[in-house]
Amino acid sequence: MKKIILFSISVVVLSALSGCSDFFGGGSDNNTGGGTSTVVVNSTLTGSITWTADKIYHVTDSVTLTGNLTIQPGTKVSFDTLCGLYVDAGATLSAVGTAASHISFTAAGTQAAGSWGHIVLAAGSNASTFTYCDFTYAGGGIGAALENNGKATITNCVFHDNLSSGIHAGAASGGTTTITGNTFYANGDLPLIINRYCFADSTNQFYKTGSAISYFLNGVEFVGNFDGAVTLDITEVPYCVFNDAGVSYSTSGNLTIQPGVTIKFGTGYGLTIYSGSTFTATGTALAPIVFTSVKDDAAFGDTNGDGATTGAPGDWGRIYLESGTTGTNLKYCDVEFGGWGLGYVINSSGAAAIENCVFTNNLHGAVTADSSASGTLTGNTASDYGSVDAYSISSSATIPTSLTNSPAAVYY
Repeated sequence: MKKIILFSISVVVLSALSGCSDFFGGGSDNNTGGGTSTVVVNSTLTGSITWTADKIYHVTDSVTLTGNLTIQPGTKVSFDTLCGLYVDAGATLSAVGTAASHISFTAAGTQAAGSWGHIVLAAGSNASTFTYCDFTYAGGGIGAALENNGKATITNCVFHDNLSSGIHAGAASGGTTTITGNTFYANGDLPLIINRYCFADSTNQFYKTGSAISYFLNGVEFVGNFDGAVTLDITEVPYCVFNDAGVSYSTSGNLTIQPGVTIKFGTGYGLTIYSGSTFTATGTALAPIVFTSVKDDAAFGDTNGDGATTGAPGDWGRIYLESGTTGTNLKYCDVEFGGWGLGYVINSSGAAAIENCVFTNNLHGAVTADSSASGTLTGNTASDYGSVDAYSISSSATIPTSLTNSPAAVYY
């Protein structure tokens, strides 16, 4: 758990300083602002405040915003060691730059990862906005550059050379947080952490434009349950599930996974689809959906930074379809290295169509369906599984016996 420090501030305007722009070094991208004078920020920000591009805002303490702060295009904000900005409940931060004139949040001194703290949006803060902003050299104190515990719109921003993550929105609350069109690279941990309150799509980029992508510690971590309507469509890097995951809204849960998506599970973790919820994972022959282990470096490299590893049967748990689930479709899915706890990697008690999937290197069997299960099981292939039947189907299940799988399904 990250430690969040509450900050206090004041604003003092100093006379113009020679070489003020040097506070930022290489910390900003596409930023045309320079600033001719420096504003020192070191106590609570109250009321309505505007920061403009003709000044550099030098944060020398840990500061709290209790009012409304507007930051104009081209403005540079520099932070001393471990200093940051805390947006309190009821406060609003609006930092809207342009493509030609980014807003920069960076280190005042040494331009190195972790040179300053981070910006924190408290639970209960008003919807903040970050557009065309650059976050560089943050993460001192092991926090993400931008930690969102409330709600925000974050678009077309750049997060690079931060000590930890770029955005941590795993505790986002109070409404939808929109994360689109951003660029992440050279950060010290998984660059983006989200939960069910976040809309983060494939418009985000996980490499520096013009450079090759690095898969080391590169992915999107999903925290908590997939409650409500959630769609996963990022294919450039994998999604990572290191905690319990499921759809727990009994009447409105709807998880959709788009073709080409990879989900990597941590040890023992898996996915549960609860009664009344739906689950659609429909890949294609050319773009299957992959469920695998976080240790499987053959899929998007060393996602968890544990050195060169290969997946092993039983690394992660299973996908469980509870009785009462409807509209479940798993088509053209590759399911590997599951079965932790000696369970079948897919356990169905609900209604499901499982078609043209490939099951390999799982600790136990591929699919089991109990007496309450219904649907179809056809065109699937299983290999390298345990000593049980690959597909074990209750004779009371409403699943046709004529379906073709390799090996053939066994009814009991």
